[in-house]
Order: sequence, then structure tokens, then C-alpha cells
Amino acid sequence: MSEISITVNGAGYTGWTQVYVRKNLQEVAHSFNFSGSAPASDVLRHQDVQITIAGEAYSAGRIDSITRQLKPGGMVHRYTGRSYVRDLIDASATTDANFNFENKSLGWIFRRLCALYSVPYTEGAGVATRVVPQFVLAAESPWEKMVNEALAQGLIFTSDNEGGVILEKANPATLPVTIDEAGVMDISETADGSKQSSVYVSYSGEQKIEVFDRSVPKGVHRPMDVVFDREAAPGEMRRRAETEMKRGRSVKYTLTLGGWEYAPGRPWDVNYRVNLNAPTFGAKTALLISQVELSCDAFRRRAVLTLEEPDVYG
Repeated sequence: MSEISITVNGAGYTGWTQVYVRKNLQEVAHSFNFSGSAPASDVLRHQDVQITIAGEAYSAGRIDSITRQLKPGGMVHRYTGRSYVRDLIDASATTDANFNFENKSLGWIFRRLCALYSVPYTEGAGVATRVVPQFVLAAESPWEKMVNEALAQGLIFTSDNEGGVILEKANPATLPVTIDEAGVMDISETADGSKQSSVYVSYSGEQKIEVFDRSVPKGVHRPMDVVFDREAAPGEMRRRAETEMKRGRSVKYTLTLGGWEYAPGRPWDVNYRVNLNAPTFGAKTALLISQVELSCDAFRRRAVLTLEEPDVYG
């Protein structure tokens, strides 16, 4: 098994007994926690953390919370955090002029806000963003506004292994591996109707575009409104409504695997396609890894993968 190491505020923390990392495409920010019987020296909230696997960075960010819990075996120190984009995600809606722009490209806005919040950022290869006529906050937070503008342009945000954020195309590579249902600890298929609507309605000024999900039975009225606070082209409006529909009706597969890696020194990660062979579920196709949960303690390592149709993200 590959070595796992944790660095807190520039110093190695060797006393950990449990570590957990979650990466999710919709959440963007990685979540992590680790704990041990010995405290990490001089650790405070908002300090830097880096988690490496086989000598390579896997997740990084800042500590959100520190918990001490007294158990029969003694004191347990638990540290929880997220990648650096958390500071932009947590920002509240504001009327500050720093967040209001006119006729700037989405890339320019992305770089401006990331710099304002000291979030490391990059743009994916070949990404060309269009001009946003008005970027003005109303009920949305700066982050929500950026995510919605990216969706309208067929782009997504992800976090890299160094804790920074990337603006990129939803066009992931395929890992050279096939997951067979016979080789996993367990596998489940979930179709969640609570997140599904019967019609998705995009509004922009006087314009209105409806996209119907024909898989919802007739007589079930579950509308979802998608409101642009600026003038949007019909193509943008339709794309956004169709993306919401695909996400709402997406069928997810959850797989539990023994170990963290699909190959030596190669831990599982999000935003990759992987081939799934699950004849019990009638699934033999390439799916997108939309969430990865890695956990490790003194007894075992586990990876829990969530797989979805690739077009859910653009």
C-alpha cells in the first residue's frame, strides 16, 4: 500500500490514526478530516493542511474545525477542513462593487474573484470563456453566480490536488481500467426522484424556454425555475435547463472497493470516466466518477466511488 502523509502548517503530523477525504464535483471543495490520540502541534483553525499519497499531493486546504473528544481509551483530536476554494464558496451575497462587473469574460471574473480570496486557480487546456454582459449579485452568492454562469457556457469548476480551483470543460479522460461487479465489496444503483422535476423553465427577461422530463409520469407537476438575472441567449437558457434535467434524473452507482488505488501509486479521483461492468444491473458502459470517498484507519483502506452518466456535467 502507498504511504499516506499529512502536513499541518508546514509540519508533518505522524500521530494520525484515521484519515478521510471526499471529492465531489458539485461541491467542488474537497472535504477532509483526520484524527489521532496526540494533538498536532500548535494547530489553529484556518491553517494549511496537505495530504499526500505515494509522495504526490492528493488534497490540500485549510482547517475548518478542531474537536477534542474524551473516550474510554483517552483523548481523540479531530481536524476537519476543505480545500482553499472554501473561502470563496462561503462568501455571502454582497452589494460590494468588487463583485459587480459589466462586459467581462467569465475567465476574467474567475481570476478576479479567486485573486480577491487568495484561492489558487488555473484554467483548463483549451478553455475559452464568453463575455458576461452583467455580473451583478442579487440573491446569489459570488460562488453560486460563478457556477451558474459556467454551466450556461458548458464549463465546470473542480479542485486540483494542491487545493486550488480549475475552470475547465466537462470532458474527462477515461482511466485504463474496468470495474467488474465481481471484484467490488458492494455496489448499489439509486434513482432519486426527490431531485427530479417534470419541467425545467428558464427565464431571462421576457424570454421563456421549457424543457420537459418525459420520464416523469403524466399528472405529476414538479416544476423547477431557472432564472437568469441578465439577458441570456436562447441557447444558454436551454443548455442550463437541460443540464438541470440531466442532473435531476441521473441514476447513480455507488461502489465500495478495498484499497485506495486503481493502480500502484494511482489513487481514485473525480472527473474521470471509468468502464463499469455490472451485468446484474444491466450496466456495461463508461461512466463519470462524480464523487470519491477515501478512508483509512489502523485496520483497512476503503474507496467509495459514485458513478454517473458523463453528460450530467455538460
